[in-house]
Amino acid sequence: MEARFASFDDSVGNAIELREGAWANLRSASIERAGERALFVSSSEAFAGDANLSNAGRDAILAIGGKVNAPTANLTNAGQLPAGGFAVNAQDGSVVNVQGATGTGASGEAGNGVSYMNYNGSTINANGATGTAGRTVNSLSRMGIIYKET
Repeated sequence: MEARFASFDDSVGNAIELREGAWANLRSASIERAGERALFVSSSEAFAGDANLSNAGRDAILAIGGKVNAPTANLTNAGQLPAGGFAVNAQDGSVVNVQGATGTGASGEAGNGVSYMNYNGSTINANGATGTAGRTVNSLSRMGIIYKET
């Protein structure tokens, strides 16, 4: 899918959902106020550089075995629903690049304020990115790797 500069604002569920080998170029797209996740990538690839994925109900980016390249994306205020959410939630061997992204205001799980979460062999490149409350990246890694400035 080629959707550069497109608008997917105010979706009820997941705004963009890519599964089983799908591909999308969402450069500079507006995907604000997704009901669940702004970008859900499962066994697929997405490019979302400079995209606005703010105010997602759950996660701004959820990758399950996927590849997401979203440098300098706006991932602010993820987790608007009571269950919370992350700026980036990478699972099961995903590779997510959010270098230079803004991930402030994420609620995390149970209100822990974690912006970037990874599980099970995933990798997140968050160098130069911001986390909760604009501080350095607030992250939690469960058997994965997060690259960030210290």
